[in-house]
Amino acid sequence: MKGWNRTRPPKTRAKRMWAVVLIAALAGVAWWAVGRTISKRTSPPPAPEPAPIASGPLAVSHPKVAVFLPLSGTFRDEGNALRMGMELAWEELGMQALGAEMAVFDSYVEGARLEDAVETLLEDPEVVLLALHVSSKELSEVLPLIETHGVPTVIPANSHENLAHHPWLFPLIPSDRREGAAAARYAAKWRRNGPVTVLWDSGAYGRILLEGFQEEAGVLGLAHEILECPPDDPAMKSAVETVVESDASVVWLAGEPVWGAAVLNALAAASFSGRLLAPHSYAMEFQEDLFGANRRQLNVLRPFWAEDAEGGTLKGFKEAFRGRFWKEPDGLAMLGYDAIHWIGMNLAETPVSRRDLRDRLMSWAGPEKGYRGLCGSFCFRPNGEVDREFRVTVFRGGHWVAADDAEKVRP
Repeated sequence: MKGWNRTRPPKTRAKRMWAVVLIAALAGVAWWAVGRTISKRTSPPPAPEPAPIASGPLAVSHPKVAVFLPLSGTFRDEGNALRMGMELAWEELGMQALGAEMAVFDSYVEGARLEDAVETLLEDPEVVLLALHVSSKELSEVLPLIETHGVPTVIPANSHENLAHHPWLFPLIPSDRREGAAAARYAAKWRRNGPVTVLWDSGAYGRILLEGFQEEAGVLGLAHEILECPPDDPAMKSAVETVVESDASVVWLAGEPVWGAAVLNALAAASFSGRLLAPHSYAMEFQEDLFGANRRQLNVLRPFWAEDAEGGTLKGFKEAFRGRFWKEPDGLAMLGYDAIHWIGMNLAETPVSRRDLRDRLMSWAGPEKGYRGLCGSFCFRPNGEVDREFRVTVFRGGHWVAADDAEKVRP
């Protein structure tokens, strides 16, 4: 082929060069056209016939990151908060100047399938990473494509419990099982004369929170009592009476927030005076009116907590965010910022292949090699599961604030 290229007439070579340039330009237009098509809530173009997967990973000098967020529909506020944080991080890193591209697509397209849009994009070998904020059902539907194409996929604001150990997925929020383990560590720290008790709801969420607590309690040698607390009044009343009579010093509420609100009301009515520890779902915005005045009695675990590090990183972020978007950033905006900032750091060295990038992401292993962002630090365990510091927060002055006597724990 080299000899053939050298002997071609100059005019023909020039035509061929213009053809290559034209093809490259059309490929770039197609990349952004897919995003515009999805954002306008129209069906994506039909996916082409699957290309054969190369026997080895392809390294590219101009990597692309494809982000799917719910920019419309019920969860549009979540998606747009993440988008704003992500865009700010990408601009501050100057990734465009390094030859990298990021495109944000609407994952909510009425009448269209998310997996079709993802498959179309993954046919482009320059797409080296996906970032998704989608439901567990949607993630399960695109997972075969992620596996087939071998593309690392970052989940910035969900744990997706059943998929936490998948080799191509990087959830940045710890699993519910890890949260149960963190609860056991706090319970061991807070225990006084009274016993440690777990009240649990028999649903899937409660069972996972219970199992995580039990596993870590076994490691710590923490004695504890487990009481199943069904939502019906007689059974719940009996469990609450047992807690009060035993003068429990710490109670871990392992169950859904609606169930937890009923338990909290019953404990308050019985004048329970111990510490109540609850999972992070109890502090979500849509739970604001669920607990009423009793909310002040809760100690809620948080898998991330924005604190200003040395140099005023958080303060600088908030000022830049206000200047760009004319609003205050929330926790999701900070998670989006951290996710893209971390991704960008791993894309700084090119060329890079999808497998290379996955290995780079996995190299943030152990607390000493963790990433430190706006929302605290995270790293990865040998099994691929994310590890974050948990903080305890309490509701004071109309806001959730870090508890003064609650140090961070890493389960």
